Amino acid sequence: MTGFRFHVIIVLSIGVRGQLRNSYYFDLAFQLGKQTTGQLWVVGSSAVVNFVLNMVLIPRTGMLGAAWATIAAYAVALLLSVLLGRRAFTVPLNWRGAGQVLLAAAAVVACWYLLPSGETLWSVAGQITCVVLIYCTTLFLLHTHWRHRFPFAMRGRRE
Repeated sequence: MTGFRFHVIIVLSIGVRGQLRNSYYFDLAFQLGKQTTGQLWVVGSSAVVNFVLNMVLIPRTGMLGAAWATIAAYAVALLLSVLLGRRAFTVPLNWRGAGQVLLAAAAVVACWYLLPSGETLWSVAGQITCVVLIYCTTLFLLHTHWRHRFPFAMRGRRE
């Protein structure tokens, strides 16, 4: 695989992560508030943004333009879900935890670009293994997801 393909994969994986948070967290406000038509506006708006940006970016930059158009559409959907969802039902957000996950993701992206890129299956498997280990280690050090599963990691520390 070339570096270009990996760049597209990284861009899309960041967007998919944000969209999953949107779909399984912020869109819940529309169901809990029993105002599901608000979700229709969110999805419709992001579809329009995706279509327009695809028309502009794909002829200029190809596959990478499509990836960036998708990221922009996901960002619009996330922003609208947060803003419109608050009117339906306020869903609290753990800003500290979200910041820690973003910090871990930034560490992964930084390390991904520092790792030498290879063309063989073993070099790609090594890159993926390194990235997964870096992400898990960063989150473990920040005590995000494993705080209650590994109580020994919290000894001597206050919540």
